[in-house]
Amino acid sequence: MDYTKVTVYTNSDGIDLVSAALYDLGIVGLQIMDKKDFEDFMKQNLRAWDIVDEELMSSMMSQETQISFYLENDEKKDATVAEVIKTAKKLSEEGAFGRMKVEESLVKEEDWANNWKKYYKPLRIGEHIVIKPTWENAELEANDVVVELDPGMAFGTGSHASTHMCLEFLEKTIQKGDKVLDIGTGSGILGIAALKLGAKSVTAVDIDPLAVKIAKENAALNGFEEPEFTVFEGDLADKVTGEYDVVIANIVADIICELSKNVGKYIKADGKFITSGIIEFKADNVRNALKENGIIIREEKNKKDWNSFLCDKA
Repeated sequence: MDYTKVTVYTNSDGIDLVSAALYDLGIVGLQIMDKKDFEDFMKQNLRAWDIVDEELMSSMMSQETQISFYLENDEKKDATVAEVIKTAKKLSEEGAFGRMKVEESLVKEEDWANNWKKYYKPLRIGEHIVIKPTWENAELEANDVVVELDPGMAFGTGSHASTHMCLEFLEKTIQKGDKVLDIGTGSGILGIAALKLGAKSVTAVDIDPLAVKIAKENAALNGFEEPEFTVFEGDLADKVTGEYDVVIANIVADIICELSKNVGKYIKADGKFITSGIIEFKADNVRNALKENGIIIREEKNKKDWNSFLCDKA
């Protein structure tokens, strides 16, 4: 199947607003290219100059800020693009957020699936977690926990702030023998990391059948199959039963608010809830929803206008 790449041209000030607007339209898996963001990252991570691909560096330094995503060429595509154009026009009337031009281009499935790989390098997160693409080598240290990953077309490489913060919370939270529930698993990165950190079993769920397939494949790459890693297609936790030591939900703010109504029944009395994907201007909505439903935030992280919460049951 061929796909359509849709790109919205904006500026640094418009990234969060455009991203949030696209999420509200149900569009995820965003690819963000921003010179300022890249420059800030490099200043804060000087050692990264040695591992970032030179072609990527050159491209990032010269690119106009843009947010891209991919759509299947089905009967819904034109309507979705029309909604994006309408949303971009509305935002352009509300502030100076760049050109706000929307462009479409045809992409062959094999190009989408493989061309991005040259930009994906090993990533160290927290004290000992290393996220490593299957086609790359990594320099490891004692006690490193290595997650082999081929994310394919599913969200979740570890580089996004929301996933990064979840992994940091997991590293300090997972205990040997824990039973884990991963809601919105994407590539399976968080569930696999939980197993590598000592969890006994992971139940993973995603609404996207492609994510289910890729998560299962990534688990196998790391030596995990059922019953250690069980993944199935479902809407949030509607097909889940039982209680878990740790529940993870790296999704988006509005869905977390909805999930908060029922998530408590899946968390053991002394269990933890780790949630992320919460853009800053919706963080209070999530805080209030969690509080109203008996979930207490014990610790918060914030990176690049994204928030992650480590929570207990009341």
